[in-house]
Amino acid sequence: MSNLNLPYLASIVGNQAMESVQTSMAYASPAMSSFLSATPEDFEAQAKKELKDPVYPKDMPLTLLEGYNRNDDLSDHYDDLSVSWWEDQNKTKLGGYDDEGVWHGASRIPSAPNEGLLLKLVGDDMDSSYESYVLGLLGELHYTDRKGNYKPNVLYRKNEGFFKDRMYSFSTDQYVDPAEFTRVPDSEIREYLDMPYNYPKVAEYILPNEVVHSKWTRGDRPGFQGDKYYAYSDSGPDAYTTIGIGHLVDPRKPHSIKYTQQQLDSIGAGHIRAIDLANGEIGLSESQMMQLFISDIKDKTRVAEQEFPDMYSYPDYVQAAIIDGYFWGMLPKSPKTRSLIKNGKYREAGAEYLDNKTYRNNLNRPRFHRFQEAMNRWADELEGGGE
Repeated sequence: MSNLNLPYLASIVGNQAMESVQTSMAYASPAMSSFLSATPEDFEAQAKKELKDPVYPKDMPLTLLEGYNRNDDLSDHYDDLSVSWWEDQNKTKLGGYDDEGVWHGASRIPSAPNEGLLLKLVGDDMDSSYESYVLGLLGELHYTDRKGNYKPNVLYRKNEGFFKDRMYSFSTDQYVDPAEFTRVPDSEIREYLDMPYNYPKVAEYILPNEVVHSKWTRGDRPGFQGDKYYAYSDSGPDAYTTIGIGHLVDPRKPHSIKYTQQQLDSIGAGHIRAIDLANGEIGLSESQMMQLFISDIKDKTRVAEQEFPDMYSYPDYVQAAIIDGYFWGMLPKSPKTRSLIKNGKYREAGAEYLDNKTYRNNLNRPRFHRFQEAMNRWADELEGGGE
């Protein structure tokens, strides 16, 4: 699918989205110079004191693979130094190679069951971060114990010492000394998780699926009156109250009012009451409307990642197609399509997506076709040896 020529979107969504990400980088790059420049002698003398000589708990739910040699070429931005020391102390390995020869590093140095120093370093962009740090963070935030109980971990930064500013994970019910650690704000974690995604391009992909492209570029935009965007009824059989680009704000769906208020708060527009938007008593500025659109996209990305935790590594056009599938709610309704994607059967996934009542009723077929095109392109590139 070729890139859409949408100067409006690029100037409004693009600039604001990128400014948000760039601003976040100020705190997304921890001051770790003392650690990163450490010699083995420095580490032996200082760092091991802070790791507290952990003893490996035999019942810890970690995957340990024996008998491998670490390949440093595969471990950029990974804390090999701490791993080597821990392995020497505990006479066992953390991480290893899988059957396909791909090395998988442990996510953290365990200091107790379900807590410890995170090993996959996060820099100010993807190139200065460990390649699968997103997967590591998602694993902490969506941790499930052996019994299947959902017990998300909480991330903290070390306040002082050799590991100052490094992230640690603790279980929700674990007491954490505030003199030693500071909790990482949720907003900061979200920025880390957002780094692999080009949200302006995802927005470009979704926009023509939600509104008539030709009308939008001419300025004939749903709910646009004067210089504000007001609520309008969507084109579906239930005529749900919507605002901006596909954002549900219908009093018949109380959760949509609560969710809209949360989204308004997140973009700095908390002074606007969602119920007033729903009732048409107030509108959104162009900037607020587009920020709300990007915020919705980010929220759907988080939902999609729960099903596809490796999505951060997918091609950008595949990310856009999957996020769009969650944006309009069709992909969650197709478990077979999701299963085929996760099993690497992309061409089959594209075909399965079309086996749908909505598609058979000739509703929104171009949107289905764009998803199939993305899956077929991915399959073609992999079969042709591309990435």
